[in-house]
Amino acid sequence: MQSQHREEFRPNNPFPEDILEAAGAELDRLAAILEREGIKVYRPDDVDWIEMGRYTGAMPLDGLLTVGNHIIESAYAWRCRRGIEYLGAQVPEGYTIKMLEVTNNPHAMHIDTVICPLRQGLLIYCPSRVSEAALRKREILKDWDLGPVPFTPKPRLDPPSSTCSDWLVMNVLVLDGRKVIVDEVDTELCGMDARARDGARLLPAKACQQHGGASHCATMDLIRLT
Repeated sequence: MQSQHREEFRPNNPFPEDILEAAGAELDRLAAILEREGIKVYRPDDVDWIEMGRYTGAMPLDGLLTVGNHIIESAYAWRCRRGIEYLGAQVPEGYTIKMLEVTNNPHAMHIDTVICPLRQGLLIYCPSRVSEAALRKREILKDWDLGPVPFTPKPRLDPPSSTCSDWLVMNVLVLDGRKVIVDEVDTELCGMDARARDGARLLPAKACQQHGGASHCATMDLIRLT
C-alpha cells in the first residue's frame, strides 16, 4: 500500500460511491467477456462489508487458491514463512511448495506483480523484483522463455493507485495461452509477445485497481480444462 493512502484504510471508511459504481461496471464487462469465451462465471451475492467489519471482497484470488481439485483458504499471514508453512500443510499429495528469491522490495510480496506465466514455456517478470538467475533455480522454469518487462509502467493517477504499485500492469488474466485480458491503458505489455498481442482483450480496470488488483486478482479459477 502506498504510504500517502494508509490513513484512508481504516474501519468504517468505505470507498467513494463513484469508485464502487465504476468498479462494478468494470466487473460486469469482464464477466460478459468471460461468458462469451464459454466460461461459466459465478458472481457472489451482495455483502455489506461495513456491517461485517471487513474491508472488501473484490479480489477473491487473495483469499482462495485452487490446487488440483482442492480449494485452499488463505491464512492472510503477513509473515511470509508462517504462510508458507500453512500452505505446505494444505496442498494435496504430489504438490511441493518452493520459495522464490526476490529483491529487498516490500512490493515483491504481491506475486502477481512479480511474475506472470503467459502460457506453457513463457513467463514475463518484473526485473526490479526478481532476477532471471533466481527464476532459473526453479527446475520447472529451467527451459522456459523468461522475459523481463522492458519498460517502467506509467503511474496510475486517475484515480491514483492507493493499494498497489504501478507494476499492477502485470496483473493480467490469461484465458488459454492465446487470449489475455489486459487493462486498456497497458497496451505496452501487449507488444512484448506477438501471440499475446494478437489475443489481447483490452478492458478498463482502473476502478477495480483501487481495491488491490486487476482482472487477474478479481477472478479465481475453479476449473481449468487443458
